[in-house]
Amino acid sequence: IGDSHGLADLEASIAIAVAVNSLESVRGYANLGNALVEAGELERAFKVYEDGRSAANRFGDADRIRWFDAERMYEWYWSGGWDDLLKLADDVVARIEAGLATAIEMDARLLRSRIRVGRDQGRAALDDSGRALDLGRRAGYPEMLVPALALHARTLEASGRPDDAAACADELLSLWPESCPTSYWLADV
Repeated sequence: IGDSHGLADLEASIAIAVAVNSLESVRGYANLGNALVEAGELERAFKVYEDGRSAANRFGDADRIRWFDAERMYEWYWSGGWDDLLKLADDVVARIEAGLATAIEMDARLLRSRIRVGRDQGRAALDDSGRALDLGRRAGYPEMLVPALALHARTLEASGRPDDAAACADELLSLWPESCPTSYWLADV
């Protein structure tokens, strides 16, 4: 929320948790990494995520291991590792289609759709962004709905459907800014 001491507070919480060998260090790494991404400090965030991934593995925290898999997909997206990202996203979607639910489907769909837009694979991009939008609507909270609306608007526009894209963008803007303080969610629109 803009508190300049927030990052130092998160770093201190990690140091305390690490000193007492607490599982809470994993949550600290996740929160610090997110804060760094929000601040645009991606390289530093990637290092924090790697430390968090290591801690999650050490503690056997299966939920956070999957969460850090999602963050790794974003890292690969932002750093140009699209082929690695697609392999992981395809694996996530294949698990879903085999009946193995996972909380990171949304991330896999969003990122795979972005790559597909970038590679002029419009139909496949729309399929993924449409599924992400369905997930966002079902979740019912802005952290999932807003990025899905933004991306779906982008894929609709890229597919030559500007009126549908505008409707998605209008819906997104009707939710903004009260419910959504995080601005990078709007990047696609």
